[in-house]
Amino acid sequence: MRQICCDPRLLKMEAAAKSKAGSAKLDRLMEMVEVMLAEGRRILLFSQFTEMLALIEERVREAGIDFAWPALPFAAQRTTALLAGASADALPFRAGTFDAVHTADVLQHMTITGAGEALREFRRVLKPGGLVALRLRATRRFAPNQPDVDFDHAYTDASLRSALSEAGFQVLFLRRINVLPSLAAELAYTPPDPDAPVKGIALRAENDARGKVLAGYLALERAWLRVGLPTPKLGHTLLAIAKT
Repeated sequence: MRQICCDPRLLKMEAAAKSKAGSAKLDRLMEMVEVMLAEGRRILLFSQFTEMLALIEERVREAGIDFAWPALPFAAQRTTALLAGASADALPFRAGTFDAVHTADVLQHMTITGAGEALREFRRVLKPGGLVALRLRATRRFAPNQPDVDFDHAYTDASLRSALSEAGFQVLFLRRINVLPSLAAELAYTPPDPDAPVKGIALRAENDARGKVLAGYLALERAWLRVGLPTPKLGHTLLAIAKT
């Protein structure tokens, strides 16, 4: 009874191992952990079953943060990772916690100083030899680069490399991507409408032809990058991988 009250998977039964019923106790524990981490607390967990500790470890092996608390319930519907409300420049995790950190389209929405502090925080929470993977807004080539509704600041190849180096990282990969879509966007550029929806994002149906064409192009670009071929420095997106 004590085992099934913790998690059905603790029972040495095939049916229990395949159960999708979940564990209310484990879910409640994760909710409490998220709150305590957001408050900057350190946590020590005990269980009478070592197998239960292994199940808890699976849930906390991945973690995610969001500055906007309302976004966390939405994210929880899509992942079993540990979620916490926090800022990228003040992470609620102890030093040397993670093997890798990934962030996409976040740092350009911080101040330049704040983005530098965030990179140092990434360095702090990574283990020795840990990796950071970044996707960032890159400067445009032919259109104006002043701040608009899309971003607060953009990076050049050199400025991102310098920021990573100052934070204590060794750059392993740094390349502009999304080359053709970016070029098309610049050729069709018009000054942003301040009253338009943020970034002008339009949701398309899953079978939309334009989406399929773009997905096909991006797959080809990924294959191109994997074999190490050079790309024109036209993409609006910078992809970087660095290690501690």
